[in-house]
Amino acid sequence: MKKVISLILIVLIFSFTFCFAEEVFSDVPEDYWAHDVIYEVSVNNTGEKVLVGYSDGTFKPTRNVTRAEFAKILVKAFNISGEKATYKIEDVESGDWFYDYVYQATNYMSPTKEDNKYYFEPNVQ
Repeated sequence: MKKVISLILIVLIFSFTFCFAEEVFSDVPEDYWAHDVIYEVSVNNTGEKVLVGYSDGTFKPTRNVTRAEFAKILVKAFNISGEKATYKIEDVESGDWFYDYVYQATNYMSPTKEDNKYYFEPNVQ
């Protein structure tokens, strides 16, 4: 999974027109080693925000990303829309903030299947 994430981040870095986000993350100072990359991939090639950080204005660059968060990044970064999974994912409810992102990302991030039921494991890092 880490190799997949690394590969996607590399693709993101080289695929997009580099735009800097309007926001400044309070925990990503200009001298932080990944500052430029974080801001460059914060906006996709259509100008839509991909990495918005947390409500407290932080980015938390040393925190691991959950599968739900990665699904959102994937959908936003590549403007994925259209076909969604038609099967029920047992651990994703319609009221979850990540519901639409998970269902849109299932062609790229496979859920696990156990006893003929699908599980996405959205909080796994």
